[in-house]
Amino acid sequence: MRTKAKSLLAWLLILSLATGIAVLRIRTREQENLLADLRREKQELESLRLANEGFELVQVQTNELLRLRAENAALPGLRHEIRQLRAQEKQPQAASIMLRAAPEWRENQQLRRENERLRNQQVQAACIRNLEQIDLAKRQWAAENKLEGGSLMMLDDLANYFPGGVTPVCPAGGHYSINRIGSPPACSLNGHSIP
Repeated sequence: MRTKAKSLLAWLLILSLATGIAVLRIRTREQENLLADLRREKQELESLRLANEGFELVQVQTNELLRLRAENAALPGLRHEIRQLRAQEKQPQAASIMLRAAPEWRENQQLRRENERLRNQQVQAACIRNLEQIDLAKRQWAAENKLEGGSLMMLDDLANYFPGGVTPVCPAGGHYSINRIGSPPACSLNGHSIP
């Protein structure tokens, strides 16, 4: 009986070792598969990184760069307004109602609206000046090249006619269309047009 127990114990140990080895092999295969997948992904990422480096070598056009700078110029002000709005949200409702009832608050709001309206007028005026510059450059280019109304042209044709060779951009982020000769240039934003 003792020998049976010993032999049964030995077989149980062998069986448990075999099971453990099988489990380890399965896990090893899973980890090898996972490692192979990770290596493939790493190679794909490396190829994408190399492709991205190739794209980074492409020079950004001056117009696009200036447009982005103009769009980003308003970001600090917007961030400040967001901070103010978040601070206002944290105030209790009662204090907010009392503050809105105060004449100073109403006057402040009116001044803010007026300030925003004046700022929009300044931006609109700057855009219209840019459109007038583009129109003048179109007329000069058409006269030098002896072209008639309705002829097509590219914005690059006019680069030498702008101060410093820099094509104007809308300060509000609009996009300019130079249009055909004889038609005034236009901005994509409402109210930004040559009168």
